[in-house]
Amino acid sequence: MKILKINPEKFAVKELQPAVAILHQGGIIAYPTETVYGLGANIYQKKAVQRIFEIKGRDPQKPLSIMIASVGDVEELCENIPAFGTTLMKAYWPGPLTLIFQAAPKLPQYILSMDKKIGLRFPDHPITRALMKRHREPVTTTSANISGQRDPVRASEVIEAFAGKVDLIIDGGECQMKTPSTVVDVSGSEPVLVREGAIPFVEIVKRLPGVTA
Repeated sequence: MKILKINPEKFAVKELQPAVAILHQGGIIAYPTETVYGLGANIYQKKAVQRIFEIKGRDPQKPLSIMIASVGDVEELCENIPAFGTTLMKAYWPGPLTLIFQAAPKLPQYILSMDKKIGLRFPDHPITRALMKRHREPVTTTSANISGQRDPVRASEVIEAFAGKVDLIIDGGECQMKTPSTVVDVSGSEPVLVREGAIPFVEIVKRLPGVTA
């Protein structure tokens, strides 16, 4: 297992190449976001995605969300995007909001929920955004913890939980928000709160005329 220590305030994108290479080769990395540390695998590497479920002890019926490099990726990965979904993307992305959409047919089935949905997150962290731009393909985003345990906000906590189980950990210092993203399902006729996190749902619905929390 490699530890890649990077200063989020001053780094060269090429420093992330070891992590990018591991993702392309079907490995697993841990990385910082503005909320908590996450576990990443290239979504088109089935064995790597399955390994994340195994090392986390996560229920296979609970799909992993994916991290994207830009808002433009939504059009490629999802379909039937509602107007209020677009409103929330403009208001909170990049940021600590995960949005659940109807998935495009091109996505592998093992990354989707039973009802063919996918959660997308466009993080607001310099290291993670640079990583996604260099990698170019979606990466899983799920807290780098054993399911049910505390969400990690430092690389040392990830090392304690997954030493020898992941291929590389990007140590980008302590996460700023220290709480997971808020998750909202926007695949239907109105937004549905799935998990309250860094952004209060009452604040989110204020952006949407006619919707109440």
